Amino acid sequence: MFLKSLFPKFKIGVDLGTSNTLVYIAGKGIKLIEPSVIALRKDTQEIIAFGKEAKKMIGRTPPNIVAIKPLINGVVSDFEATMWVFKLIIERFANTFKNIIMVVAIPPEITEVQKKAVIDAAKNAGADKVYLIVQNLAAAIGSNLNIEEAKGILLVDIGGGTTDIGVISLGGLVISKTLKIAGDRFDQDIVNYVRDELKLVISNEMAEEAKISIFSITNETNEKNFILKGRDVITGLPKQVYITPTQIKQALQESIEIIVNNIKDIIETSPPEIVSDILNQGIYLSGGGSLIKNLASEIEKETGLRTTLVENPLTATIDGIGKVLEDFDYYKKYLEVL
Repeated sequence: MFLKSLFPKFKIGVDLGTSNTLVYIAGKGIKLIEPSVIALRKDTQEIIAFGKEAKKMIGRTPPNIVAIKPLINGVVSDFEATMWVFKLIIERFANTFKNIIMVVAIPPEITEVQKKAVIDAAKNAGADKVYLIVQNLAAAIGSNLNIEEAKGILLVDIGGGTTDIGVISLGGLVISKTLKIAGDRFDQDIVNYVRDELKLVISNEMAEEAKISIFSITNETNEKNFILKGRDVITGLPKQVYITPTQIKQALQESIEIIVNNIKDIIETSPPEIVSDILNQGIYLSGGGSLIKNLASEIEKETGLRTTLVENPLTATIDGIGKVLEDFDYYKKYLEVL
């Protein structure tokens, strides 16, 4: 370890999410955006695919191959798979380097045991030093919000597995709440709606495709219906049906209401001084789930507070980690190490 400390530090930032893994290399920027899925052979434990290629295999693998999501609801569900993802990252970007420093984003409400699982997985994969940063802080830094002021910032980060609602002031979280309702839950909502209302069994992957295609602000002008392909509930035979933007809105309504109600709860339990700050600044949204059409306006209508989508919601967290890596000595005070 002493000899390694003589080598220059190679710094890697990882936003290891339930849905996607993003990697930032100090001095080089964002170098990887891939689905958080790994495929391996059960008998040999050989990794055969990662990211987009592995995601295509979900539901299509023979018995000797398994496609795994290392994280569920934002926390490590499969230690070995998480370690393999970290190992793949290190092998791809830092294979010839020593003294590897890794900064990993974590949800605000995870246990010490869950934090240790992340750190151990990264160290077992080859990282020499591992730091953790809360996702809300990273997203706020990445969105150029001033987290150091004595002023409350309410940021809602809607990812794949969790929605993290947090009030930031003086560089830390004053109050926070993590919901197991986010992008993956939205997909399941669509699956359930289609089964119950349209009598069709579809995959979560098809539900996600429909959601992005006709109910994401990234496709604001696309008001066309989407063709769903699946199995007829009654006959069991292949069938296709159309789903409309209105129907997807109905499918997601309950989950969105839960998120809105929890944002209200956070505001109601915040100190009066913080509430005053939130009244002045409004609410900030980040994460891929925040791209749901009309979500910002719905939150604004229900809370009476201006609701702003940050500049780059999909990459806000990894952008923040990138800033930490590029000015490591300054931002180190916001990192946690066990």
